[in-house]
Amino acid sequence: MGFITVKKYAGIQYYISKTKKINGRHDKCYYMKYDNAYGRTVREKIGWESDGITATYAAHIRSERIRKSRLGEEIITFHDRKRHAVSFKSFAEEKYLPYVKDNKKEKSYIGEKQILNNWIYPAIGNKTLQEISSMNLESLKKTMKGNDKALRTIEYVLAIVRQIFNAAIQWDIFKGKNPVTKIKIQKEDNRRVRFLSKEEAETILVECRKKSQKTYEVVLLALSCGLRAGEIANLKWQDIDIENKTITVKDTKNNINRTAYMTDKVLALFNNKKAELPNNYIFTDSNGSRSVDIARTIGFRNIIKRLGFNDNITDRRNKVVFHSLRHTFASWLAISGVPIYTIKELMGHKTLAMTERYAHLMPNTKRDAVKKIDGMFSDN
Repeated sequence: MGFITVKKYAGIQYYISKTKKINGRHDKCYYMKYDNAYGRTVREKIGWESDGITATYAAHIRSERIRKSRLGEEIITFHDRKRHAVSFKSFAEEKYLPYVKDNKKEKSYIGEKQILNNWIYPAIGNKTLQEISSMNLESLKKTMKGNDKALRTIEYVLAIVRQIFNAAIQWDIFKGKNPVTKIKIQKEDNRRVRFLSKEEAETILVECRKKSQKTYEVVLLALSCGLRAGEIANLKWQDIDIENKTITVKDTKNNINRTAYMTDKVLALFNNKKAELPNNYIFTDSNGSRSVDIARTIGFRNIIKRLGFNDNITDRRNKVVFHSLRHTFASWLAISGVPIYTIKELMGHKTLAMTERYAHLMPNTKRDAVKKIDGMFSDN
């Protein structure tokens, strides 16, 4: 059967399928005819009635084609759109992630891949880049909120989506506006509030030693030197200077190396360990490789759970996690009256503003400083 013209709409035709059916009758496939910018008549397939295509919709699409043709705008046909369409997941796997692996830290690559698999792919992975809208991302955000994910985590997930679209735009794979730009996220202060008392810290160390020597050593380093979990995992024997009691901290969060100073306990820790080749990692997994998630592999969360430190605590900022050890290190320094700038350097903060959160813990140094002005005056 040939094409049948729709009398109501100029340039719209359809043909009836012999095999494909909808609601017990033969399906229709709609086409449109129009003259392109070069005066050539084009017949373009729009789609099947079973996919929701109607004569009215086809007429609307034809009007848009004619308008763009007259204005000299680029026309992307349904055929070209389908031929060039790429799913979000295939682009991320084939283009974006290899780029991340080559240009970012291993931790970032692993983290982004995990986020993609856990949250992003289930939501929009099978959609083409062109099909993804801000409403799809709002739905993703709602799903994460429903799973009690922190706003900071949601922000990180959307940041990955934004980066992927930016890459697709930069590499001329996607034309259009990044859909993430329309998404708003409420900001929250997710900084840790809870730090450990001396008694709590001692209790944790005792439990860690029961678990394993490695667990004890990793926790002691975080608590005594303020090292992040990733920084501990990155430590190599060449970074340890026993003679000067220092640790060179490399591959930090802000890409700035710093020096950490050993306490007596940390010095004893390294004196009692058998030094290996300079380029060997100090803390490794069961295969002898660098520990990817050292806080998890040493079982820190289970220790805290067993001690009950987080029982009945709902605010995540008040929960004891591995990062609380580093927060405790800085808090103890502030309580001891260590100058804020010194704390900044020991923590490896990029700006002083990041360290000022600890200023309220300091002794009344401002009042004591002003009192010294009294000494500048005579008794008269």
